[in-house]
Formats: sequence, C-alpha cells, structure tokens
Amino acid sequence: MPLNVISNFAANVAHRHLSMSDAAATNSVAKLSAGTRVLTAKDGTDALDQLEEGLPDVILSDIEMPRMDGFEFVRNLRADERMREVPVIMITSRLADKHRDYAQKLGANEYLGKPYDEDELLRLIDRYVRAGATH
Repeated sequence: MPLNVISNFAANVAHRHLSMSDAAATNSVAKLSAGTRVLTAKDGTDALDQLEEGLPDVILSDIEMPRMDGFEFVRNLRADERMREVPVIMITSRLADKHRDYAQKLGANEYLGKPYDEDELLRLIDRYVRAGATH
C-alpha cells in the first residue's frame, strides 16, 4: 500500500497531512478542501525520508507495507523527538484486538478497520488538523 502525504494550504497556514494508506483513503482525504494536496510514498521508510522535509498535522498509515510496515513506522516516529507528537490514524484490514492494542501501545492515536466509514475518517482528520492549527 502506498503512503500519502496530504498538504492543505488555507488561510496562509500550511497544514500537512501524511498518509500511508490505499487510494480510497487518499481520495477521501482529498475531499477535505480544494487546497488539499496528496503526496505518496511506498512504505514507512519512504515516509520517514519525506518527513525530514516537514512535519504533517496528521498521518494515515496502513500496517501492511514493504520494507517498513506501519507498526515499525509508528515505533520509529514515536522514537524521534521531532516527530513524536504527530497524530497517527491507522487504517487496516487487520481487525483483531491484538493488532489494535499493539498499534495503540506503539502510539497510534486512532485505528480504523477496512472497510472504514469515510465520514468518520474525515472527522478525525479535521479534528487533528484543527488541533494542529491551534498550536
């Protein structure tokens, strides 16, 4: 599954959103506003490289990716002082409680199973974007 970096430029404030998920999640996020920009990376390794260029307001991450899966990505993200506060929404087909619990233990803020409710995803993204705008 690819990683998507979503950037929303509104009111002269840059809101960046990073997403490691599938095309459906990317399309959902693109509906947030006309100013939303989506960039993609193929896995967690690629995502960490992109994060060196700037931090997002929220990250959408799948679990199953090549080279570095979503669990390892969140572990690396939370270990980095500069990136540890960025909210992470995991979107995955792994619905077992053990996966959800592990993701939360690593520091994922939200965990959505596929298929997910698009409105719920958009509400979560909006909440994190608004929270980031107040900092």
